[in-house]
Amino acid sequence: MKKTFLTLAVLALAFTVPSSVFANETEAQMAPSQNVPIQREMTNKRPDFKKPPMQKQYMEKRKQEFEKRLNLTDEQKLKAKKIQEKGREEMKPVMQQIRLKREEIRKIENSFNTDADKKALIEPLRNDVRELNKKAHQMRVQNMKEFEGILTQKQLKELEKMKQEGRKKFEKNMKRQRNEFKPPFLMVPNDSPNPEIEIEKSTNK
Repeated sequence: MKKTFLTLAVLALAFTVPSSVFANETEAQMAPSQNVPIQREMTNKRPDFKKPPMQKQYMEKRKQEFEKRLNLTDEQKLKAKKIQEKGREEMKPVMQQIRLKREEIRKIENSFNTDADKKALIEPLRNDVRELNKKAHQMRVQNMKEFEGILTQKQLKELEKMKQEGRKKFEKNMKRQRNEFKPPFLMVPNDSPNPEIEIEKSTNK
């Protein structure tokens, strides 16, 4: 499961599979749930989150690089586009439900309810979001399988090579991010082996 998730994350930037097409859609608005007193209402409409021109150009460039490396024929490109569009339409209602559930969770978190009531109201919604995310993941896996089905054996081998390269890059980035966030007690001058002692000395001066 983890390997499949990494594979999909790696290919998201290279090939415009359905999981990457929803960032530019406007989030649907949802009325507050009944019997949930709301602390404040959003008076301004959410901005229309459309991809800026530079991002569109970047995504198009990555797509072209992906197609070139796999050496896709014009026929394969057309089939890939149809697979993408089909997956996008199938994914839309699932992503919309996820957005609505999360919006409702945010409204409850901003309500005047007690923490216990908030937890009772939010937990079922979070369970729903988890199930919807599982469904979306399965749809992405199926979409990728359909794409792989139009490739030749040579192209499949090249695709597997790209996945491995992507996984290594993904893990390297994750490792770098973990190293960037260190607890404050490790940030001691001269890299003292006993930071707690050094901190105590500095406070007693």
